[in-house]
Amino acid sequence: MAKRLQILFPGTVHVLDLGLGQEDDHAVWNYTTAYSLHILTKDSDFVHLVHLKGFPQKSSV
Repeated sequence: MAKRLQILFPGTVHVLDLGLGQEDDHAVWNYTTAYSLHILTKDSDFVHLVHLKGFPQKSSV
């Protein structure tokens, strides 16, 4: 899916490409928050993270 999305959203990468394939959802969440990235997932667990942690802060870049 990431490769197909690169056409419309350049820079789209898969967690495996970032070396996060074996990490848990919290590690992926923390990484994307630290680098102001977006998460696109089919995993419903991230909905629970939003309820637990709130939406990630948006950068002012």
